Amino acid sequence: MGEYKVCHRQGLVSRVVEFVGNEEIKNLSCLCNSNDEGVFVVAAWFDSVVDGVHLRFPRDDTSAEPRFKVSIKFRDSFNEVVFVFFDDQVKKMAFETYRVLGSIGESCSMYPKEMDVLYGDVFVFKAKKKLGVGSFKVLEFISDPILVDIFLEEYMSDVDGSFADISHPDDAFSSTENCFAIVKSEGGCSTRNRSESLESVGDVNIPK
Repeated sequence: MGEYKVCHRQGLVSRVVEFVGNEEIKNLSCLCNSNDEGVFVVAAWFDSVVDGVHLRFPRDDTSAEPRFKVSIKFRDSFNEVVFVFFDDQVKKMAFETYRVLGSIGESCSMYPKEMDVLYGDVFVFKAKKKLGVGSFKVLEFISDPILVDIFLEEYMSDVDGSFADISHPDDAFSSTENCFAIVKSEGGCSTRNRSESLESVGDVNIPK
């Protein structure tokens, strides 16, 4: 039984390592304030949907593949940021609403009520930043609580004051900040490449 638990843990860690890949990990304060463009890994908790799920047909051609989009506000204990989801990522988040929209047969929008229960849940994103754009495009995300916990433990533990835990939404929040800071470092901005301290994950993987 003990060996099974170890192998299971190693499999879960492997999934998180695969998700992070070679991308740089940033806290949101650094992601917002840096002049770097590219793809980064970041964690935050779900706050609210900005303006519903949108379905649009390219060139208003209803025979074409529909495109989906939803903007969602995420936070930590100090700041908030908008992440934008498209197509397959929307289908994962708004798994009921996208089907309803698709059955209408024309461009339309709808609020995804099924996402109300996500308030306070922590997500890990692989997001793309482009300078001059006030939101971040989500390429992939992790929402499974077990995998999120592993990410926080392995990549965002408070090592030498570089990273701090994501605060729970019930903690104090200040809306006066533009981007949130989860670090206590002097510069208020910490980044980290793929962790060198991850436990050995071996060759064990579990199905995705």
